[in-house]
Formats: sequence, structure tokens, C-alpha cells
Amino acid sequence: KLRVSDTVDFNAGYTYGRRTAEVNPSFYNPMQADDTDGFENFGYRAFFQASRKQDLVKAGVTWQPTGKLSLGLNGRHTKDDYFDSPLGVQNGKSSSANLDANYSFSEDNSIGGYASWQKRTRELLTASGRDVFHLRSTLWSNDLRDRDNTIGADGRQKGLMSGKLELREDLTYSLAKTKYVTFLVANIVPNLSNQGEVPNISSELTQFRVTGAYQFDHQSSMLAGYLYQRLKASDYFYNGFQYGFNPTGLLATNQQAPNYTVNTVFVAYRYSFR
Repeated sequence: KLRVSDTVDFNAGYTYGRRTAEVNPSFYNPMQADDTDGFENFGYRAFFQASRKQDLVKAGVTWQPTGKLSLGLNGRHTKDDYFDSPLGVQNGKSSSANLDANYSFSEDNSIGGYASWQKRTRELLTASGRDVFHLRSTLWSNDLRDRDNTIGADGRQKGLMSGKLELREDLTYSLAKTKYVTFLVANIVPNLSNQGEVPNISSELTQFRVTGAYQFDHQSSMLAGYLYQRLKASDYFYNGFQYGFNPTGLLATNQQAPNYTVNTVFVAYRYSFR
């Protein structure tokens, strides 16, 4: 941490981690009948059980030019290396940045805004077919890319109705997109396998929330609030569930990607025993 001046604070950090895992020889079980869980895919390591090296860097700065206004910017980057996985997740990266601002009109009233950006990628290598004793050469890879952008604003009012009422408001908009890309690596007949990119899988969320708290006395208070949410999702993979597009052997259900609107109202009474 470094205090650059009376109005500017800076912080930065670095973390290194190393996890070492040993594979039980009985993990590869020739009695298994399903090759999708890794038991018959020699060399496959589930990422949460595999050896991993991780580097994490983060930094942030806070600026308060006046007694009423404050600004903050921080970010982080993580790199994962699954160094002992012949098959499975090979590496992953994640980055994020956050900007927030707050302006206090008085001790009891303030307004704020925020924006965030996130990106995540991971690369996976695996094989087709079954062999519990040897690493197969029918290799293919799958890359995942996630991106998320969020903006929002919030407000707070205290001291209303002779100091007994407090209100809070929050408005958020978020857009997330995911893409899968599959590549054939070795010894797979192209016309018998699927490869390439798929359209973006997207989720668009709008949310508004307002809450209020009325303090009757030191022990009892009433809480009330309203929440609105609207989700719009688009997912290419749901096409396979539609009549006329479903693959052979798959029952068409016409299942759709989740799109919904939610309105929630709540009221609560709180009593503190002293």
C-alpha cells in the first residue's frame, strides 16, 4: 500500500500458488461403461483435482478530490497453468476491472455509480474413444471465452421522517456473453466430427431494487422493498430441442432459453431483544 498524497491511495499485490496432486492408479477403471467422465480417457484430469500453478496480480487506486466525492479503480489478472494434465483443462486466464464513484450531498444523502468488466478464458484438450491404458491420439480441443459488462447506479437517503426512515435504491444492467470454439487436433476424420465456433450465448439482465427501513424505537423496525428483474437470454444449443431441428435419437421438447420477468415485494418486521 502507498499513500501518494492526502487524496490518493494506491495498492498492489502479487500471489503465487502451486497445487500438486497425485493420481490413484485405480482412477482408470476398465469396468466403467461411460467414456465421458474421464475414467476411460487415460490422462484426463478434472481441473479441480489436477496439479496447478497460479499467478495473480492486482492493483487499485482511490482518489478523493473533495470531502464529498470519491473515485476508485481496481483490477486483477489471474493465470492458471495445469502443468500435469495430459488431458483436461490446460490453462485458464481471468481479468477484471472495476470503477466506482460516490458523491455525498450530506451525511445522510449520497449517490453512486459503478461499472465493471470481466473476461475469462480456458483451454481444454481431450480425446475421443476409450483406452484406460494408453493416451489416445484422437485429440480435440475446446476453448471457452466469457465476457461480462455491468453498469449501475445507487442512492441512499437517511434521516427522513424525523430520522426514522432510511431508503436505498439500486439500478443495474449486465450483459454477459459466452462462446465455445472447438478444434480438431489429430487423427479425427473431419466429416465425422463437429468443429468451429458457435454463436454467442448471451444473458442480458436488468434489475431495479428499492428498500426502506422505518425505525419505531431502539428495538423494533419495519422493512419493506420492491425488486424488478428482467432476463433476456439467447443460447444456440437450445435449437437442438426444437421440433424439426432436434438430432436423431433426441426427443424434442421445444425447451427455450430462459427469458423471464420477476416482480417481488417484501415486508418484514424486526425486533431486537436486549
